[in-house]
Amino acid sequence: MASSASSVHTLKHQLAHLQSQVEQQLAALALRIDRLQIDEEQFVDWFDAQLFRADATCPADYLAEVRLHLHALVQQRQPQRTEWLSARIADQLQALHQAVAWFERK
Repeated sequence: MASSASSVHTLKHQLAHLQSQVEQQLAALALRIDRLQIDEEQFVDWFDAQLFRADATCPADYLAEVRLHLHALVQQRQPQRTEWLSARIADQLQALHQAVAWFERK
């Protein structure tokens, strides 16, 4: 039993660390987007509809969607769903980083 409790504690610690890292990335992306003054018209059709919801009206909506998935990941108890959410967050962050980097090179 002690090993199981230890594993749960380790997993919770890893999730908290992951959550902190993703939140830091999102905060940095928000600052970069604000600094570059990227607005909704510039982000229109940037992302595949399967990657982000189609109802985003501004760059902050994309960041909010990642935060929503992050919150769901931290609360999740099903391994398959956890794996899907982890991959989704990674894909969304990569796409956002690429988009912002493109604007920075522009």
